[in-house]
Amino acid sequence: MSKKIIAALMALTMCAGLAACGNTAEESSAEDKAASSAAAEESKAEESKAEDTATDEETTAENDGSTEIPEDNPWNSPGVVNGNTFEDDYIKMRLVDDVICIDQKDLSCEPTEDELKELAYAARDHYNAAVGGDINAFLDTINFNATIEPFLSMVNQVYEHTNAGDLDEWVKDSKLSEKFDTLDAVSGLSESLGSAETVEAVQAVDFDNGADGSKEIQALFDSINADEPNTQKNLSEKTIWDADGETLTLSDKATYAVYPVYFGRDGEDVYTRFNMMILDGEDEHDIVDVIGWKVDGKWGICATDYYKSENYEDFKGKNAKEIFDYESTNMYADE
Repeated sequence: MSKKIIAALMALTMCAGLAACGNTAEESSAEDKAASSAAAEESKAEESKAEDTATDEETTAENDGSTEIPEDNPWNSPGVVNGNTFEDDYIKMRLVDDVICIDQKDLSCEPTEDELKELAYAARDHYNAAVGGDINAFLDTINFNATIEPFLSMVNQVYEHTNAGDLDEWVKDSKLSEKFDTLDAVSGLSESLGSAETVEAVQAVDFDNGADGSKEIQALFDSINADEPNTQKNLSEKTIWDADGETLTLSDKATYAVYPVYFGRDGEDVYTRFNMMILDGEDEHDIVDVIGWKVDGKWGICATDYYKSENYEDFKGKNAKEIFDYESTNMYADE
């Protein structure tokens, strides 16, 4: 069976989830990053073993005359290609220029074509800033300041509904869980990178009684910079910051494969978590466990991990259209 991109992206999502499970804000993530990288490095081998097993099972079925395929097999339903979209009962794959988006049809809403390209390129630029040696330029791609107004609005609503005893129902009914999860991640990140004094000041704000808190949050975000000891200490543990890393130099055939874990809106604003592979020639670049937000038309991006491996043999030398056609044609083909 094919499904190389889908299997790899789902493996990245699983690895990112396992790495994050059980960590507190104070714990170092270095070991988790290593575990995530090692697990994802094995994903191709695991996929190959799974494909071999599937082939063996199919051969056995042919030999004993059986033609039934289990109905709960997620790869059982043949898909349909309609222009630049492949879709079956479980997966939707879209081609937008040099970006391929794969989702499991469980998103609150779909990213537009422009949003997909913006998201992919923002993640690429975020990585390149992470290896550029300029902490402040890297922090600019995270764009903490864009989250101040949404965060204050969310905090006030959370306190209101916590006091009313209907917080869980409100989060579900308001369809803002993606915003809630994203801003919660931003909050935890800022507390790790900001100065101790500004973190204490934000924690002391009496939001429960209607205090504003905007000045304190702005001070916290302003304290996250190249001169702050907490930023220097924690940046490489909490993000993909790597002053000694290598800038991505991509060809015109580079393909961005995006797998949204969630994607939601609040008006014109967007909140998402995703994984991304960049397939280019001999190389596969994985940017893992990325949160993104688009507020007032500007993106903020923060990724947890990056690693590089060898590209799939079938994808070497192919552009996005050729990879999309290959995956669509071979999604359920025997290999």
